[in-house]
Amino acid sequence: MSGARTAVDADARARALETTSSFVVTAPAGSGKTELLTQRLLALLAIVDEPEEVLAITFTRKAAGEMRGRVLGALQLAAEKEPPPEAHRLQTWKLARAVLQRDGERNWSLQSNPARLRLQTIDSLCQRIAKEQPVLSLLGGALQPQNQPQRLYQQAVDALLAGLDHRHAGDSHLRLLANFYHGDLRKLSSMFVAMLGIREQWLPSMVQLSADQTAIDSLQHCLEKWSGELLVQARERLQDYAPALCVIAGFAGANVAANPELAAHNPIARLRGLQCLPEPSLSAMPAWRGLLALLLKADLAIRAKVDKRQGFPVDARTAKATVS
Repeated sequence: MSGARTAVDADARARALETTSSFVVTAPAGSGKTELLTQRLLALLAIVDEPEEVLAITFTRKAAGEMRGRVLGALQLAAEKEPPPEAHRLQTWKLARAVLQRDGERNWSLQSNPARLRLQTIDSLCQRIAKEQPVLSLLGGALQPQNQPQRLYQQAVDALLAGLDHRHAGDSHLRLLANFYHGDLRKLSSMFVAMLGIREQWLPSMVQLSADQTAIDSLQHCLEKWSGELLVQARERLQDYAPALCVIAGFAGANVAANPELAAHNPIARLRGLQCLPEPSLSAMPAWRGLLALLLKADLAIRAKVDKRQGFPVDARTAKATVS
């Protein structure tokens, strides 16, 4: 049984060295993935004209250094005429011997010039591409990877939100989002910065959605259905308080709407003239946002007191008389 597993593994390892095909290799820790990657690098180096034609990228400098050490170690081992007795080392030895032969034919001198091996991190690869094409990349000067990219995220978000100060047609979705946050650009900015930090989790889905109208429609339908169910629950829970709540909400909405400083970004203004609870639909969402702002604080705790920002004048007696 063990021999059968070894045979299957050996066949898979041999296939992974086929330089005309691409493979995804998955295996548990300690199973020899790094050795297999070293062998594939050697197999590729043996057939190219220049070593720079073979590129291996990793996530960390440590891993890139380890790979370079493995390749150079294999070349040093291959310089010895006696092959090693171990089967896996023998395979590496044979591949490295082929690289040394190619090295001699093309005058690479890899052992003296290991920098010609393109074993690098993703960051350094992107940096090299940007440097080689400064006009196309719109970048120039010295470039360095950033371990603390939050400042760059903030600059990108600030540039995006600056568009809200101008009447560009393309900003309609951004304005809609800003209205959803009641004009709180600081909160919107924080959300965007946080999203940029995890963009690898959502960007592929957004790219796919942008090219698939059916997927967009499906997502919109799910959001509408989910929102509708929540609004039905909210309406049922508020039903017993509806008569008094609608009077108070209508009063508050009228006061906020009459105040130019508050009306522009305060959702409570949408409650002006409210006579009954809003319908549980997305079309009534502005009124629901108004009720939310009236009844709850920013942290979603129940509001214990109100002032003119919620549509209640400083003179409480006037407010009480008006509501009555």
